Amino acid sequence: MFFNDGSKLHQLKKIEVKKDVFDVSGMYHEVITGCKFVFDSRADMSVKIVEGELQFEEKDLKDYSVKDDGMSLSVAQSHF
Repeated sequence: MFFNDGSKLHQLKKIEVKKDVFDVSGMYHEVITGCKFVFDSRADMSVKIVEGELQFEEKDLKDYSVKDDGMSLSVAQSHF
């Protein structure tokens, strides 16, 4: 899966789910409060859930390069 920030494609590496845990009458209750998207380019983006809507918490989509030997990103990912 890819995310286009308007100038570059970032390939999604993993999603980290943020949860809050509450003790309600002796039973634990988990609520998903947001998530963090981690990309192969070492960029990340966090969103929070407020009243059922996603809101950006922070974006760090700097132009980190994973190029190797001056190759383009599409070739460098497949180069061994």
